[in-house]
Amino acid sequence: MAQSILKDLSFSKEMHIMDFGSGTGLLLSQIATHVGEITAVDISASMNGVLQSKMNAIDCKLQILELDLTKETLNTKFDSIISSMTIHHIENLQEIFKKFYSLLNDNGTIAIADLDKEDGSFHTEDTGVFHYGFDRNEFLSIAENTGFRHLKIQTASIMDKPTGNYPVFLLTGEK
Repeated sequence: MAQSILKDLSFSKEMHIMDFGSGTGLLLSQIATHVGEITAVDISASMNGVLQSKMNAIDCKLQILELDLTKETLNTKFDSIISSMTIHHIENLQEIFKKFYSLLNDNGTIAIADLDKEDGSFHTEDTGVFHYGFDRNEFLSIAENTGFRHLKIQTASIMDKPTGNYPVFLLTGEK
């Protein structure tokens, strides 16, 4: 996922970005060498704990926040917001896109990866899933209606699981 993001977006050491749904830091650890600071946002204390244990190996300034961005906000503006495999856990897509938009500096970018529409077999247990993937055109429309421009959506990878193969798309755009 990081390679797809790095191919489509430009980062610099002057940038401060957010990783929304950062989990254990798999994505941000690969982006860290390209930016100056990352704010990792996740609601899971256990995921944040794992990320905290890796903090010395992350090659940029890192702030870890245990925060539900659907209910709370930040007083920080970011140059980019990245997210991988988190949005299907968010009930109201329009609201989270509005939140992203409000948290970005002018010309800030988004890079959001998630599942194509699937039959519900991706998650084998109830893990707070609100969407069984997304129709790409609908996802793109929500971003567009929020005000994002220069939008692009493409297949970024395919996740192979015992229950099947699941295409993952990457949406990039600019405020």
